[in-house]
Amino acid sequence: MNVSQLHSNFAEIQYELNRVLEGIKSGRILESFDILSKVTDAVVVSCEALGLASELPVVETLHRDNFWQALNRCWLVALQNVSAAQREEDRLRKEHIVHLQASVEHWADVLAEFGLVDYEMGFWEADIMDSLDNILKSLHSQDAGGAAGMAVDTALYPLDTIKTRLQAKAGFIASGGFRGIYSGLSSAILGSAPGASLFFLTYEKTKSLMSSLPEHQQPLVHMFAASAGEIAACLVRVPTEVVKQRLQAKQHKTLAEAVRGTFLAEGLLGFYRGYLTQVVREIPFTCIQFPIYEYMKLWYARRKQRAIQSWEAALCGSVAGGIAAALTTPLDVVKTRVMLSTKGAGGQKPEYTGIVSTLSRVAREEGARALFSGIVPRTIWISIGGFVFLGSYEKVKETLLRAKLFSHS
Repeated sequence: MNVSQLHSNFAEIQYELNRVLEGIKSGRILESFDILSKVTDAVVVSCEALGLASELPVVETLHRDNFWQALNRCWLVALQNVSAAQREEDRLRKEHIVHLQASVEHWADVLAEFGLVDYEMGFWEADIMDSLDNILKSLHSQDAGGAAGMAVDTALYPLDTIKTRLQAKAGFIASGGFRGIYSGLSSAILGSAPGASLFFLTYEKTKSLMSSLPEHQQPLVHMFAASAGEIAACLVRVPTEVVKQRLQAKQHKTLAEAVRGTFLAEGLLGFYRGYLTQVVREIPFTCIQFPIYEYMKLWYARRKQRAIQSWEAALCGSVAGGIAAALTTPLDVVKTRVMLSTKGAGGQKPEYTGIVSTLSRVAREEGARALFSGIVPRTIWISIGGFVFLGSYEKVKETLLRAKLFSHS
């Protein structure tokens, strides 16, 4: 862009802003922010020459307030669409956001000398910085959630295998006993980071959208946010969970065999067998766990009159997770039975399908006690998992805060 042209040609500014908007629509996010930054920088450097520092119209058809409205709205539209990148190379990353924050602060400092950091006639620094902060927080949630998910799934996998085999209709010994307790780990690892990232990204975003609700309604906010997070995360978790549990129950020997066998028998929908049962299990679980977790953190912080540390948050997560795990074990048994059921030869229906029918059948044929199969390893696994998972999340969050990779808000 030729800055000298901008000194006398506002049509050039409008042309460049239109390029930005077209680029955003096309998913060229990084390129669009580059153009927008250059336009804004040129405007800031030349604000006096452009007549933006006076009270007179800058040109006959363009008043100062209209100009600033156009520039600011272009920034906000661009920031609202940062996730619309079509290709990996078009994505806006943390280093780009940090650079943009520094640029916005610099532009605001220069424009403040002319009284041009203002909602009616000037640069909307506060709104733009708030949007940048929220984007960094979302990126952080993905990183922290992914790290936490990987830590839990790898460390506690044997307990998960034991729980699955206890819940299988074939029984613990027939399903493998204590042999091959790491069967299916590769599937769990493939889904852990993206699933956890998607959960925390949705959870934090939903909490942010509902932040204006009064404090006495915060437990409802946490329930709703956690439920939304689980529904989103299950889109990733269920396919990997189906493959993992079939490997754990020794229905297949290798990951490739499990994927191929599931696809040939049931098609793509086979990988989503038990999606509804998993969601129905996860929503009550999170509606119990996260309000308890958030309440315990708040109660402890108020009692100590300081911010809670990551290891203390981990203890809160452990207690909350253990309570939720024990109470939702029957739904977990249903999920396991449904996911382990496959179509028989000639398209025969799976042995277990619906949630209510599976609950009643297990209770009728095996007794109510069978609905709590695996409760001990499940409670231990999720109690330790809550400590590691939420502790890792809080620790990564704390580390990124100290490194100033995203701001407090």
